[in-house]
Amino acid sequence: MEKLTIYTYKFLDYFPGYIFGIAAIIIGLTGDFLAMYLYPGYSITKDMVSTLGVGPGALYFNLGTFFSGLIAIPFYIDLGRYVRNENNNQRMVKTAITCAIISCVTLAMVGIFPAIQDVKIIIILHYFSALISWVTGVLYCIIFSFLMLKTPEYPKTLAYFGYFPGCIITFYLILIMIPPAIVLVPIVEWSIVFTIITFIAIHSIYMLSKKI
Repeated sequence: MEKLTIYTYKFLDYFPGYIFGIAAIIIGLTGDFLAMYLYPGYSITKDMVSTLGVGPGALYFNLGTFFSGLIAIPFYIDLGRYVRNENNNQRMVKTAITCAIISCVTLAMVGIFPAIQDVKIIIILHYFSALISWVTGVLYCIIFSFLMLKTPEYPKTLAYFGYFPGCIITFYLILIMIPPAIVLVPIVEWSIVFTIITFIAIHSIYMLSKKI
């Protein structure tokens, strides 16, 4: 395990995490927008994100989701390396990285198992993957933000931002259990997508500016 960590960090010395963060955003958004463009009448205020995975542009959405999820992993590992300092509990750092990796892998699985309602095993795997991705997303956003706040050189405004997607995801998880509130779910789900993208973007840009 130690050798794997050493090799991973050596790799990130040559190919910093912000490269993967920016690449994941570009790939994910490209897949989303192509799928939306090819889906007549699609609305982010009325239609769930996963609907794109079974629409006319499903191939683009599913491939974008799959590759963006996997490509984001080195970004989170490098972010974890940056907050790994004497001020922070190393177990918490490992937990943040682990939750981020699980969230990314299960996001990729959403692209493998689209929301095909007629195939029971696929729809179960789809919802299970999405749920795990959201729950671990809450955890890594909050833990990373806490660790950033205890990292002196990290801007506090960027550190506090991580609580925002964490709170929105938590709100979403509560919302889906309240039937009358189902009309709000699509816009809240898309809000999660854009806040996670913003989370990756602002930290990637910061890491790029500091050549981390």
